[in-house]
Amino acid sequence: MEIDPLGTHMIRLLKRDGRASMAEVSTELGVPRARAQKVFNRLVASRQVRFSTVIAPNVDDPSVRAHISIWAVGKVHPVIDVLRINPAVRFLSTIAGLHSVIVECVATNHAVLQDLLSEIRSAQGVEAVNTLIYEHVHVIASAPVADHKVVFDLDDIDRRLLIALDDDGRKTYRDLGGIVDLSASAVMKRVHRMIASGIVRVAAVPRRDEQAGTQTVTMGVGINVRGNPNHTARALLSLPSLEFAATTIGRYDLLLTISSGSLAELRQQLDEIHARAEVASIETWVHLQILREEYGLNADQLNKIHPSRHL
Repeated sequence: MEIDPLGTHMIRLLKRDGRASMAEVSTELGVPRARAQKVFNRLVASRQVRFSTVIAPNVDDPSVRAHISIWAVGKVHPVIDVLRINPAVRFLSTIAGLHSVIVECVATNHAVLQDLLSEIRSAQGVEAVNTLIYEHVHVIASAPVADHKVVFDLDDIDRRLLIALDDDGRKTYRDLGGIVDLSASAVMKRVHRMIASGIVRVAAVPRRDEQAGTQTVTMGVGINVRGNPNHTARALLSLPSLEFAATTIGRYDLLLTISSGSLAELRQQLDEIHARAEVASIETWVHLQILREEYGLNADQLNKIHPSRHL
């Protein structure tokens, strides 16, 4: 189902704050609350977005974030089957380009990452695996990431709330309170505290599976630069279709994801990247089928966040 311009604007607002009230949304959109509610209801009914947690990639934990490109010969389902069941995999997509499959993972340490890579290499049809380590994430789920490390004291209740919000980021405080056996006001304080700390935000995340029927094209962009890639990353934050940006260690210096319903808009933004004097080369690929796209963490990964430090 096609989304009208007002719905598109609403999605952009809810990508920044997925728990914004209808009063706040209607004010930002400049429309009556009843109309904003109608557009929101249509948006939810379309199943083109979901509301989930986005855990800050700069949280103070020892995890290793990596981007893995897989070249497979023949059918890709054997390696897809391996990756679907691995809890470290946060993003999984088949692509058109030099490689066949793209994976992003959050591994608890380098040894766990190496085990995952060994498992991938052993899958039927896999000819080669190419890995990038994220040095610094600048944008995730369409929003900029703070440069400073986020340090927070998570207790068991906080972790349960984060998992519940990942399932449905617009659950009411009363419903959340029923899950953790606290009052709505107590839950509200905890959620506000976690969001204010920068450890998490709730965001509207596009659904890009086959059932969603989305019209958007999502493209990966690998960039090599002359000089410091962090400078280039910051300069590209204004790209309107930018969903993800990270400086990396590996065959690219900088990795982007851009997405739009307009091929002309994507072409224009690629031209903007090409035009930068420090950009030496770029490589692109199109995501054909996104099979997993998660920004929260599971219970085991949340437990790795240091529990004894405070802001």
